[in-house]
Amino acid sequence: MKSTAAPVVLLAALMLPEAGCQFFFPTPIEQEAAEANAAPAPNAVRSYGTAFYPGEVMKADVYLDSIVVGRGELRAVKACDAKGVPAVRVELSAESVGVGKMLKSASISTSSLLELDSGMPIAGWGDTVIGDEETVVESLFERSKFQYQLTRSTKEKTNKPQYGEVVLPIEGVPHDAESVLGYVRNWHPADGTTGYLYVSSGRYPWRAQLTFVGSETLTTEQGEEKALRIEGVAQKLSGKNLTSSPTSAPRHFTLWFSDDDRRAPLRILLETAVAKITVELTSYAREEPKDDPSLACEPLFDEKSLLAKVAARKKRQKDAKDARDRSVKPTAPKAAPPVRRTDHDDESKEGKEDKDGVDKLLR
Repeated sequence: MKSTAAPVVLLAALMLPEAGCQFFFPTPIEQEAAEANAAPAPNAVRSYGTAFYPGEVMKADVYLDSIVVGRGELRAVKACDAKGVPAVRVELSAESVGVGKMLKSASISTSSLLELDSGMPIAGWGDTVIGDEETVVESLFERSKFQYQLTRSTKEKTNKPQYGEVVLPIEGVPHDAESVLGYVRNWHPADGTTGYLYVSSGRYPWRAQLTFVGSETLTTEQGEEKALRIEGVAQKLSGKNLTSSPTSAPRHFTLWFSDDDRRAPLRILLETAVAKITVELTSYAREEPKDDPSLACEPLFDEKSLLAKVAARKKRQKDAKDARDRSVKPTAPKAAPPVRRTDHDDESKEGKEDKDGVDKLLR
């Protein structure tokens, strides 16, 4: 969930010893084993409504404990036509500031193409710079899977790109950081409802379990505001079976959205073993967009190239599997052990021959 808040959350999280480049924000995930076994399995989160309105502008500060370490801005820049589907392009930028910049210089720039009506992601692009390392991620989304290409580089070298496809359970709709924030801001079930969704972060999926707590009054720098509170826990997944990553601890977080027509993300709280990261909305505005929604959306990157690379990788994997299957020859059945002749066998044979002779004489 990289919202106005998310990029800054990442900037702060990257300064913590337990954090890594894959953590884009409190990506919600499944509960710990004891909790999961104690309650029925939740349903997938389902929300309805426009994720972001063209012209929306949100700005936020991120705090590490009580110190401002980053600032970010999210803009829904324009509406466009994504092959017949109304879409909105959302752009986000953030950077470390003050003490945060002294600890570790970081910046993020992303673009996402989302379906205007459903909030589902179509494509995403992100450029993250942490110190002297840069990571560029390109992603394409479908209803139960996503394709990605991830490239890391430094001033000295560019690593070989990593690309592939992640297939989710049939009910698992993948989100990127921007789309999940826009999707959840329209989630308003009965108090106490629990649900889950999936979020991509680079080449890894996260599973987020959310609980809609309900309404409360939130005190902010702008005064008291009515807010809707959502609590969650996010877990990174790995492997073909999408099991919880053994190297990444669950991340607990809380979201507060304004309980009005804006549904603005007022605050995001991420609690870690090292510190608390808080993202505070500093301003919200709706500008008049200057665009033509009927014009085709500009691609965020070379989509054909990404799909071709993923298809070629899948073919190589299939060919290798077929070759392994052919190389395994079926095991021939073991031959029956030879019959050992014994004195008893000889006696039986002789007795049978004597009986046959008597039968012939009688006939």
